[in-house]
Amino acid sequence: MKKILTVIFSVALMVSSVIPTFAASHEMLEAKSISVSVDVNGENTNVSAFSVNDEVFVSLRSVAFALSDTKKQFDVQWDNSNKSVNLLSHKSYTVTGGEPSIYRMDESYTSNVSPVFMDGRRVDLPMFTINDTNYVELTELSSLFDLHIAGNPSRYSIDTEVVHEEVIDYSLPAHWARFEEDPNKPVDIFFIYPTAWVSPDRENQKTAEIDDSVMIVGSQNYLYRTIGIFEEGNVYAPYYRQFDAGVAFSLSPEEQNKLSQQVSEDVEDAFDYYINNINTSRPFVLAGHSQGSLMMTYLLSDYMKDHPEVQERMVAAYAVGISVTESYMEHNPHLKFAEGATDTGAIISWNTQADPVDVPDLINPLLMPGALVINPINWKRDGTVATASENLGSHLMNADGSYSKVMNYADARVDSKLGALISKSIIPEDHHPWALFPLGCYHPNDYDFYYYSVQQNVKDRIDAYMNKSFQLSN
Repeated sequence: MKKILTVIFSVALMVSSVIPTFAASHEMLEAKSISVSVDVNGENTNVSAFSVNDEVFVSLRSVAFALSDTKKQFDVQWDNSNKSVNLLSHKSYTVTGGEPSIYRMDESYTSNVSPVFMDGRRVDLPMFTINDTNYVELTELSSLFDLHIAGNPSRYSIDTEVVHEEVIDYSLPAHWARFEEDPNKPVDIFFIYPTAWVSPDRENQKTAEIDDSVMIVGSQNYLYRTIGIFEEGNVYAPYYRQFDAGVAFSLSPEEQNKLSQQVSEDVEDAFDYYINNINTSRPFVLAGHSQGSLMMTYLLSDYMKDHPEVQERMVAAYAVGISVTESYMEHNPHLKFAEGATDTGAIISWNTQADPVDVPDLINPLLMPGALVINPINWKRDGTVATASENLGSHLMNADGSYSKVMNYADARVDSKLGALISKSIIPEDHHPWALFPLGCYHPNDYDFYYYSVQQNVKDRIDAYMNKSFQLSN
């Protein structure tokens, strides 16, 4: 059953008290203290709120408290070292005391300029602070947490389980790009393909339908090109209603986050079906690229946190083609980033690009501050150069569309400061197929350049996991 949060604004109470406050632009505004009644499944609580220019601002912690135990619950933490507010979605709220209380009129006010992070990603969330309590505009929370708000200034209802209108039935074979009907290997591969779809109407359609022919063809082409890396396992790859990457890049960080969360619901549904109906307790490898890896980060942060018994069976997670940041790892202490070639249960990630010395104007849109990187040739985290001769082989396209193994092609070096994997042996002009990415950004080839080294690494990590499991059972 869906949980409905009903917010009733009792404007008749306390509206005569007018308190000055500052907007982000430091313009003096009038903040009218109002009483807010929050009703969650029949349980009523009064919280602190203000009306500013007919917009409703509510206590951030009060809302988090009210949404506890719903699908949209989130925690609020203060990082004193960085002077930032950290929001952790899908995490039970940590009660600090006084969350439902009504504001007392004799307290001071300030505008809040502290940075706000949601699940390790910085977001734009305007706030002002009164008595050490942060107040946010209700509609901003709606966008950030994908809440559906309906009503008027005297009464609002918030649907805490906004999902796609149609839930995909993953018991149907048609909803899987790869599905091993007769698994004969001891380990599974759960693969999430990257962006394979371009919207025919970017203004009005941001996500694909589950049976979109363009997405199906694009995903099959990518699997044909890449899936051989993971030949050690039984491969399962769900279709999901992904977004158009070009559309996503044009959105604000808040809108991107909302869109990503929406898409991630399909992937989580598919994974949950896989775990409960297909996997039969086998160890598994998570693998993806680009948008697929982004969806994986939601599985890792949310699903694994809620299902530690499932995480114990995870051999490794190849989240390639996105930035897995220090902040993301700090917010998810149940996860770890790989440190070598055979550690298990770890995240493996890199974004490949040219040396900035060779392409001075290169700005890689995939890189985020604090991105963690491991070298897919020597499996080191430091800046040790792995030569092209150490690479076990690249997997490159021929003129006829087929692929061949090419030796001595791609080298690799971790640039920790940049958060990128640098390849200097590759000629940038030879790999610039997408206008979406600048010259020197090798995003489409993250796996291709190190195909056979990664293939061997998958085998090595599976062997390490199986050996460890054997030792524990004896």
